[in-house]
Amino acid sequence: MHQILNTAEDVNKIGGAPTMKWENFLKVMREMGFKYDPSTVDSSVRFDPPDPRDLPITFHKPHPDSTLYPVMLKQFGKRLKNYYGWSEEDFYRAAG
Repeated sequence: MHQILNTAEDVNKIGGAPTMKWENFLKVMREMGFKYDPSTVDSSVRFDPPDPRDLPITFHKPHPDSTLYPVMLKQFGKRLKNYYGWSEEDFYRAAG
């Protein structure tokens, strides 16, 4: 979760911003309670949030390499925070 949120703790721990494989991102999202829908158009992937009253969010799966680079992870985290009005504490509560 630190990688998606781009927190200083994670960056300092390993000496720089890490990458993440798409499969690990899917795992984190599922742990957060999202349902994964790969049937969307092109490289777009829809995630249905745990609360059915909330709208789904889409992200583009990286290709041909499945690596999410730090800039992408930062954008994903920012979109999740903005889209759902979550704080970092909300992420940790949901993941814990």
